[in-house]
Amino acid sequence: MRPGSAITVTASTSGMRGDPGCGCITLLKLRCLIGSKTSMDLAAKGIRINAVCPGPTETGMTTRFEGNRTMI
Repeated sequence: MRPGSAITVTASTSGMRGDPGCGCITLLKLRCLIGSKTSMDLAAKGIRINAVCPGPTETGMTTRFEGNRTMI
């Protein structure tokens, strides 16, 4: 990549703290941490990485937490 390039990743704060019963998804969301560490390496080359961490979205997976809204 050339200096001045930018990389954007979709990540999640779940990769930093984990959620009960969602181990596999937490592993996938470690991109947030990987992106922050990689950005330090690429900054010297003038390349930046931005992580977009969307908030919770009500889906089939999150409906099982319906009894405890604080988990969502």
